[in-house]
Amino acid sequence: GAAGAGPAAGGAPVASPAGRAAARGGVPQVSALDTWTPERFAQFCVLCGTDYKEHDINVKGLGIKGAFKMMCQYRGVDRMIEAMYKDPKWQSKMPCPKEEYLNRVHCIVAAFWHHTVFDPRRGECVSIAVAFDGDRALPGLDIPSICGSFHPKEYAARIAKGELDARTLAARRQERLTPAERSCIDRILSQKRSDQREHNFQQSLREDAQKRAADRAQAAE
Repeated sequence: GAAGAGPAAGGAPVASPAGRAAARGGVPQVSALDTWTPERFAQFCVLCGTDYKEHDINVKGLGIKGAFKMMCQYRGVDRMIEAMYKDPKWQSKMPCPKEEYLNRVHCIVAAFWHHTVFDPRRGECVSIAVAFDGDRALPGLDIPSICGSFHPKEYAARIAKGELDARTLAARRQERLTPAERSCIDRILSQKRSDQREHNFQQSLREDAQKRAADRAQAAE
């Protein structure tokens, strides 16, 4: 949940520094994002007005700043939405009845949390949810009906390689890249590899710092 407290789906207003700042009418510091899980950030993107999956999810007058402030006030998005439907400020701005809006939000969140990807190590399609630890349960939703079913393994690798059309499974016409296209791709891949190395380095620094802090705390006991 927000500020690292509570489940994503429900809960009371958050008694964190960010939540207290929001409750006083101020805007929480962006550093509050450091305590958010990827799942909560995806919910934030949905509330900011993404049109991913559903045709109308945007709340009139609720932008990035407002959504961030409100999410810092509540441990769960469902509780936040419940409060908005009771608040005269927001009641007339909601795009549809509460239960329908909650269902729209949950369906879009499902598309973010559970969309299908190709796992090159396993050579098959999987849900993105298996790649990261986290609570992505969405009770009552039929995930395959939202995100689609997996392609059989015998097709998945060929689709990933661009040999088959993902929709028709027909063979795709193969054309060589031009020198300019190849050069562009090589530059992108090089930058991605550099970014990944920097990410791994920074991650190792954080893990080392956490280990040293834990060792100091244990030695002080």
